Amino acid sequence: ERAYERKAFSRAEDTIGTELLAEMEAQAQQDAATRARVELRASEAEESVAEEMAEQRDAFRDELAELRKALRRELAGVRDEQGGVARREIRLENRIERMKADYQECQSELQEVTSKSEKAQEEFARDRSALLEEHDHYLKQLRKEHGVQQEAAATELAGIQGRHEALQVRHSDVAEGRLPAAEAQLSEFRVRWEEAEAALVDEPDRRKVERRTMVQRLRVLEQEEGVAAQHREEIEELLFEQLRRTESGEQAARDSLHQVRNERIADRQRQDKQLERFRARIQTLEQSESVLEKQRDSAERIRASLERGGGRNVEEFARQVDGFRKEARAARAAEEEMRNEIKRRQQSTRGQELQEARAAATGLADKLRTAEDRCRELDAARLAAVMAEHTWQNEHQLLEARASRASITSEDSAKSSKSRDQGQELSRRLLEVESKAAQEAREESQEEAALLR
Repeated sequence: ERAYERKAFSRAEDTIGTELLAEMEAQAQQDAATRARVELRASEAEESVAEEMAEQRDAFRDELAELRKALRRELAGVRDEQGGVARREIRLENRIERMKADYQECQSELQEVTSKSEKAQEEFARDRSALLEEHDHYLKQLRKEHGVQQEAAATELAGIQGRHEALQVRHSDVAEGRLPAAEAQLSEFRVRWEEAEAALVDEPDRRKVERRTMVQRLRVLEQEEGVAAQHREEIEELLFEQLRRTESGEQAARDSLHQVRNERIADRQRQDKQLERFRARIQTLEQSESVLEKQRDSAERIRASLERGGGRNVEEFARQVDGFRKEARAARAAEEEMRNEIKRRQQSTRGQELQEARAAATGLADKLRTAEDRCRELDAARLAAVMAEHTWQNEHQLLEARASRASITSEDSAKSSKSRDQGQELSRRLLEVESKAAQEAREESQEEAALLR
């Protein structure tokens, strides 16, 4: 019975061993098929993610190129406008200087003419006062001479009357017989009377001539004064006309300066709008960077799931990491170009806007450093995944060797069941990762479409 039991036990042990070997082989085949499916799905997911990331990188590069071109065009336009405004300001300043010089020259001429006119008026007043004094002195002298002449005429008339009385006496004498002598005296008297009358007649004529001469001289002086006043009025009119022209020129210069100020204000507003557009572009870049971060997070989740499952493509992961590094370098180049653009625009923008641009550039640099740190973490995770994959392969090979030797124990069976559970968990997580990746891809495409709109 004991021999029979031993034979039965050995026969049952052989049967169980063969069944377990068959089960282990089937499980190994199933695990291999599952791993192949997981690797295939992972490679497909990685290819799709790589294609999407390549498309996004191309779109990002195209957008950066368009942004560079637009920035260069806008900067060239701003430089041309600033050059035109500067040239216009220089022309206006030169014109204002010329107008100021003309105005000063007109003022100096006006002062000179005014001083000359005042001097002429003073000279005319002195000449007129001198002529009036001379005329008064001459009238006084004439009156004095006329009084003397009247006194002489009165004395002469008294002498003539005495002589007439004497003649009457002589006439009586002549009537008495002395006629020839009386006639001679009478003729002499008549001659003297005529001379006296002629002298009395010539004196008023001479005075009239002198008065007429004085009146003519006064009229000539008044005419000269009128001509001088007319000349002075003409000079004043010319100076006032030149002053009005200068004032109109100054008004035109003020209008030009006001126009230049308005143009400067418009330029500042346009530059503010350009800076707002730059900020919007920077925000778009940050949003695209956040999208890239989401993609990196999804890639990290896929990598983590692949690390936990053990099946993944290390080379493709390395290419993704290289792609991330290239994107980081492109973003760094874009950041450097943006800094250069900000430096070039530093002379025409306000300090607060420059500080905001610098803060945005600093934030972008911090994000780039964060991306580089993440790339380094990805490298470390890749190495850890490689080590974990080697460890998993070694354990799997050890289990296969133990199964081939048919030395199955309870611990080995537990490890086999654990490996089977890990394969099932890996397939389930891979399906979840694929569904999440598809959902994230749809969300990212929707966000990109919204950003593009």
